[in-house]
Amino acid sequence: MLDACQVVHFSSTSDEYMTVNTALSRILAAKPHGADVERLISASNNLKSPGRSRMSVETENLYLFVHYNLPPLYAWDPRPAAHYWMTRHSRRVQERRHGKKQQYFRGMFVEASAVQSDDEKISDSGKMLPCVKAVAVKAKKL
Repeated sequence: MLDACQVVHFSSTSDEYMTVNTALSRILAAKPHGADVERLISASNNLKSPGRSRMSVETENLYLFVHYNLPPLYAWDPRPAAHYWMTRHSRRVQERRHGKKQQYFRGMFVEASAVQSDDEKISDSGKMLPCVKAVAVKAKKL
């Protein structure tokens, strides 16, 4: 009579018992407890909240898939994902005509330094612009 170790060795080295080998390896890989299922249910319950009451089942499944199947963040290399995102569609560079002229870019772009702020326009002209005047009137009413 063969013990379990000899049966596994015999079936794994024989080409005639591939079906038996597959069935046997599935049986040996099965766990005798439901700890994985309990962890999945716990993660699913932690994911659900009153703010996420409209989350679809598909979205929840995707969250749980990512939670259990992706590597930890310190082991993840984002370069392949970024390369895929950059190459799957053609991207165009948008030229922003007034982007560099914003006041908060002073000291970074020459174009922004050349633009006067509303306060500078008021002090230069001695009178308020209509939009600044409306804001000042509303501030006095408060």
